[in-house]
Amino acid sequence: MTTRTLTKGQRSVLIVAAVLMVAVGIVGAAGTYSNAVSEFHRKATAAGVVAAGEGLTLILAMVMLGRTMLGQSSPAVVRLGMWLPP
Repeated sequence: MTTRTLTKGQRSVLIVAAVLMVAVGIVGAAGTYSNAVSEFHRKATAAGVVAAGEGLTLILAMVMLGRTMLGQSSPAVVRLGMWLPP
């Protein structure tokens, strides 16, 4: 296995992308939380809805990343799951 070092430009792009993804995730979670609170009228239920959605997305992303790192394609159900639940 050979390793390569990232260039400063590549690192910068990855950092900016990660920061933007976290920011969008926070805004999306806040929106989902406020919608769930207004629908269910319970903060605990709303927190559960957000945790379930974010948790599922994280699990699917980790499966996709692991499969990609092993040089395998991700199953269709994982790719579909990355789009539908959030």
